Amino acid sequence: MNKILNKKTTETVLVQGIETIHRLLKMTYGPKGRNVIIDSSNSELPKISKQGSDILQELLVRDKIKNIPLLLIQESLKKVNKLAGDGSSTSFLITYFLVINGFKNIFRDLYNLEIKSGIRKTINHLIVLLSEIAKPISNKKTLKNVIDIALGTNSNLNELLYEAFVKVGKSGSISLDLTTSTTSSLTIEQGMKFKRGYASSYFITNTDELTAELEDPYILITTNKISMENSNLLELLEQIIYLKKPLLIISPEIEEETLSTLILNKLNDIINVVYVKVPNPSAYETIFIEDISLYTKAYFFRKEYPRELQKISLTQLGKAKKIVVTKTSTTIFQGNDIKEAELEKECKKLRQKISTIESNYEKDKLEDRIQNLYGINVSLKLGGLTELELKELEKRVQTSISITKVSAYEGILPGNGISFLNVFDELESWCKLNLNDIELIGSSMVLKAILEPIKTLLISGLTIDGKVITSLYQLDKFYKNDKNKFLVEMNLISSLKSIIAGLQTSSSLTQMLLTIDHLIIT
Repeated sequence: MNKILNKKTTETVLVQGIETIHRLLKMTYGPKGRNVIIDSSNSELPKISKQGSDILQELLVRDKIKNIPLLLIQESLKKVNKLAGDGSSTSFLITYFLVINGFKNIFRDLYNLEIKSGIRKTINHLIVLLSEIAKPISNKKTLKNVIDIALGTNSNLNELLYEAFVKVGKSGSISLDLTTSTTSSLTIEQGMKFKRGYASSYFITNTDELTAELEDPYILITTNKISMENSNLLELLEQIIYLKKPLLIISPEIEEETLSTLILNKLNDIINVVYVKVPNPSAYETIFIEDISLYTKAYFFRKEYPRELQKISLTQLGKAKKIVVTKTSTTIFQGNDIKEAELEKECKKLRQKISTIESNYEKDKLEDRIQNLYGINVSLKLGGLTELELKELEKRVQTSISITKVSAYEGILPGNGISFLNVFDELESWCKLNLNDIELIGSSMVLKAILEPIKTLLISGLTIDGKVITSLYQLDKFYKNDKNKFLVEMNLISSLKSIIAGLQTSSSLTQMLLTIDHLIIT
């Protein structure tokens, strides 16, 4: 039997749920926020965190009705964390004020649509103003500051993560390994890596590591189907066997009989050969295979010209110092004879292309290509004495990597709502000039709401130059006098992307919650 809650009861349920979250998050907010131990349902061990996203993810109560607002807010704020790595707490504090005051204004006002329009327009213009004042990460010192603030106090790990970003760039891949030790370390390898592994475990040469390892191999790259009938592969194999060299074959398809022949020759120790199957190439995959060809100096046998495979010569094969193939990836290590000038020329073209496009997805793809052409792989080994410590550290580093990447792409601003002080007067003037009297009710709610994160920050305790800051006036004065010192020393930096994602989510979540009239409980 379904239970229907009326308008007044629905409002009470929503407000109580939001109040529950607010009481908890305000204690964890800001640089001096307290940690919370979370008895996670997804893990045997409890988690230690003060990240709003972690707390919200696990925050459920026994009462089914009271869980409804918690689940609604959880789902909405996941977007902020997914997009930018942080910002969910700031987003919620703004949403909290808007919703609590929205019920007072909207449910008792005939002009609720115009009030919500005022909320939406004010937040949209706030995003425009913030985008104009965001600063890029233009030097290594700023990058170091962002990492220090994102990661917190762990000087050794901060230095390692900074070194990793300097090596791989803002879109590079940094893999994390957990080790039971007292120290963390960084491993940097020169090699092009792509996510495709051996087609059969029979190609394995290192049974301990389950890898196929090729020393000084030849490399055949094609988008054609590999077959003994449509190519001179048999003749090529004879030449390579005579030279006692290994062979890596990369293609999207191989005839079953040909694959069996390669495996049989491998098992009989006639030739150390590995076949790696790549997807039937899309436009991007084709370009990526071209990059492998450039990196290994191999001729690219294209699908459009199948007859070329009938005349493969040794001079058309690529070379590498070493290749390591796992079940899921292939890493090509080059020697000193690689033509760096050619790679740098291609990378320069890609950088020029990045500067002309707006799509972050396309930029990421081009940055991936640059990273692969440079052939740098970074692995950060995290040390901890207990599993709980390691899990907490891993989560913190993953969040820091995400924050640093989006900061590098979108730019940075003062965090924890401080950036709103910078544009507050201009935003207020714009609202008075561009909104009608009813919309101004909504804009007034937003103007008060964006100060809530800063007020929460002051409550948690903010000390600058030995002085306890208790008012917005003191905070604004100190910030305007020395912005750089304020950002670095007070650990208050956020990415523009996280602030925008948070504001957009606050706007959307507020409008959704304020339009709920009844609840149906099954």
